Amino acid sequence: MKKNNVYAIIPAAGSSSRFGNENKLLLCINGKTIIRRVIETIIESDIKYAVVVTGCYRTDIENIIISEKIGYVYNTCWESGMGCSISAGMKFLSKKFDLQINDGIMIQNADMPFVKTATVNLIIKYFFESDKLITAPKFKNITGHPVIFNTIFSKELSELSGDHGGKKIIKSQKDKICFVKIQSNEIIADIDYKNFS
Repeated sequence: MKKNNVYAIIPAAGSSSRFGNENKLLLCINGKTIIRRVIETIIESDIKYAVVVTGCYRTDIENIIISEKIGYVYNTCWESGMGCSISAGMKFLSKKFDLQINDGIMIQNADMPFVKTATVNLIIKYFFESDKLITAPKFKNITGHPVIFNTIFSKELSELSGDHGGKKIIKSQKDKICFVKIQSNEIIADIDYKNFS
């Protein structure tokens, strides 16, 4: 099947509750905030466009990077969880672009600053080359991010709610997944606690 473009959704709407009053996405690693690292990695990859979904810390995150390849959308129900943010991002992309069958929708968590652009491009490459509908990276049998969904799942992604992200779709489509073996833990290493360093 012919595949064309990959669009990314970066959910960044949460309150970072494990960090108290701090926004973990604005913490710095080697002089650069976590959210900036994630956005730069994605827009420097072979994606066509990315949307960052904001919420609790909207004013801190929106327009942190200005690029033709990136947009921002506010998730009014950000407190509901990840599913609602993915839904907001999917609806934004569907309105902005004439998405085609077999385009890809990439989901990349905003608190995963160690993922490399080369890794993202490898996952995109497998998505284009595989006849599977979902492409996901694996490290030591652990599925990580980013994950790319064929636009066949656009409706399901736009209807996600609560704290249920794309895992619900993945679990129901096990025979339609192309897994990409990654040799480092970058695709599973996130920032959830202050002692991440």
